[in-house]
Amino acid sequence: MQFKIYSEFPTEKNLAKIKLIDFEFELIIAAPSLKKFREYEKKVKKYKNIKAVGYWPTLKKEEGYWISPWGKRSGLKRIINEIEEDLDKGNKLFLKWDAEAPWFMKKSLYITEVFSFFSNVVLIKKFLREYKSKMRIITAEKPNILPEWFNGIFGMAFHPEKYGNEKVKMMYTSLGKYAGGLGAWVFKKWYERVTKKWGKRHKDNFVIGIGCTAIGILGDEPLITKEEFKRDLETAKKNGVKKAAIFRLGGLDKEFVDILKSYL
Repeated sequence: MQFKIYSEFPTEKNLAKIKLIDFEFELIIAAPSLKKFREYEKKVKKYKNIKAVGYWPTLKKEEGYWISPWGKRSGLKRIINEIEEDLDKGNKLFLKWDAEAPWFMKKSLYITEVFSFFSNVVLIKKFLREYKSKMRIITAEKPNILPEWFNGIFGMAFHPEKYGNEKVKMMYTSLGKYAGGLGAWVFKKWYERVTKKWGKRHKDNFVIGIGCTAIGILGDEPLITKEEFKRDLETAKKNGVKKAAIFRLGGLDKEFVDILKSYL
């Protein structure tokens, strides 16, 4: 399998975890601006086993943090404009578009941004469609029970044939533990279904998201055990999935890395 590893909090301590990894992988770094990302990119390029460094743009918390049509329009335009300006200069970019709604971050945006929602959908789709030839794109999407075409209409899912993206389904089984043992079981079964369905549908353009190895921006995410981590990788492999995105770098240790190595 091929691995992408997310660094949501690229502190010196977290980035030092790169030293544990002795195989090739892609590192995707969260940053509030393209300028800040370029600083991180320059810092990690000394590691020869990093095949590519991706930019994961984040909004301010009060703007929604994740990138979706429910985000603050001024924040979305700020992120998109700086990327367009950079690409128009001929610079290269590997972009992770994190298409998550801000329900757990800033619920009030569902009220304040309701009149900007559809114009934000148009803004996002136009940007990704028009600049797909100038950058590499992966879209991180939440799996849900709604049809994919429905999510696509509302700018929360993107088809590889149209946008040239790799599609990541963030199927973090540890999050099922929010609902106890039953929730963990449901997420395990859901994960099995997602890997089978989407791996078959999108093949090399499909990436399964595995986590959480460490707490993220919400501050209370349940964590995946080593046994669950190995189980999820095994399920992905059994269903023919060739790519996985690991959330996140800061939670890795030698045991996690050794498990990843066994699935290369």
